[in-house]
Amino acid sequence: MPISRNSDQRSKTLEEFYLEVSQQERYTNNGKLMLDLLGMINYTFQETQLWGLTSRHRLVIQRENYWGSPWYIIVSCAGNEYHLEYLMPEDKSPWSGARVVGDATTLAEARRKLIIAMHECEGWSGNEELAELVRFLNEE
Repeated sequence: MPISRNSDQRSKTLEEFYLEVSQQERYTNNGKLMLDLLGMINYTFQETQLWGLTSRHRLVIQRENYWGSPWYIIVSCAGNEYHLEYLMPEDKSPWSGARVVGDATTLAEARRKLIIAMHECEGWSGNEELAELVRFLNEE
């Protein structure tokens, strides 16, 4: 299933939003990288519905189609890198709202880190498609 824009942001699809960003001279590369990221997410997750909010040029990935649901993962771009962060589960967190952050210089690395982030944040616990992707990563 494709990642869909949260219903609370109805004006444009995620693809339309990042296409518009890519047409802004200052943010051309950021928009293109985010469009590539959306394509990768849609290819990787065939069964899992993901929801996205845009906050500035960042993509907030949620499990539910509700603005107030947890912001489990946030992806942004700077230069030629993806910047990913995920919310730590409360029982593993040193304080409320603690996040793990990392960068990826390729789309393949961003894919790997996104799968790990989705698993580690526990926002998609019990999701079989994600569990299979994690097993595949562990076999590499």
